[in-house]
Amino acid sequence: MAGRPPKPTGAKILAGTFRPCRANPDEPEPEILLDIPSPPRKLKLEARREWDRVIEFVIKNRIVGSEGLSPLATYCNLHAAIVAEEKKGNLLTASLLAQYRALADSFGLTGSGRAKLHPGKEKTKQDNPWQGLARNS
Repeated sequence: MAGRPPKPTGAKILAGTFRPCRANPDEPEPEILLDIPSPPRKLKLEARREWDRVIEFVIKNRIVGSEGLSPLATYCNLHAAIVAEEKKGNLLTASLLAQYRALADSFGLTGSGRAKLHPGKEKTKQDNPWQGLARNS
């Protein structure tokens, strides 16, 4: 039985658990997106609405880079499938909901997913709460 897959360095930084001594020095770094990308052509109407709703959040918070756009599109397609099933009055399968929730969590689109992320903030010397306190002799 295999253990958990290793967490990427970016995820460790976002979660606040990064330790340089345990980092892979050869790990490839994803391309950071500075502009909002256009939605993939494969997205239908409802999936495109979800893309438009979440893309700015995930780019602004550096949750997704260029390598994560395809999984984000998959999340949007799952959202569209759920909306379509609900409109038909069908019960949603546990498998569909589990996939949807896992992707939503990984992109920080749920409360618990956001709680795991600490995006886009680099520590500076001014972030030290002890800085500026004078030592009393």
